[in-house]
Amino acid sequence: MNNEQRKTIREIGCGAGWDAQFFQDQAFSVFAIDNTPTMVTLTSNRGIPARVLDCYELDQISETFDAVYTMNCLLHIPKKDIGRIFGLISSRLNEEGPMYLG
Repeated sequence: MNNEQRKTIREIGCGAGWDAQFFQDQAFSVFAIDNTPTMVTLTSNRGIPARVLDCYELDQISETFDAVYTMNCLLHIPKKDIGRIFGLISSRLNEEGPMYLG
């Protein structure tokens, strides 16, 4: 992604911040969220901006991002709600920004 001039990544469901740390080490500006305060604290302790936020509250984010990364997080969203969550994610994603869903 660095070759594409992308600089900012939103990680949804950051856990303890391992992946966010990798992206930050690659010179990306990372902002991580998780719905578990303990995980946000662990991520913040790595020097990564992080916030306690549930996927259903993504409309509370005013910033936009060049890319979104989420690993093993959205599998917890009920099928009936996944369209809404993807809409919330895409509303904060810069034009043609990729989203990695693992």
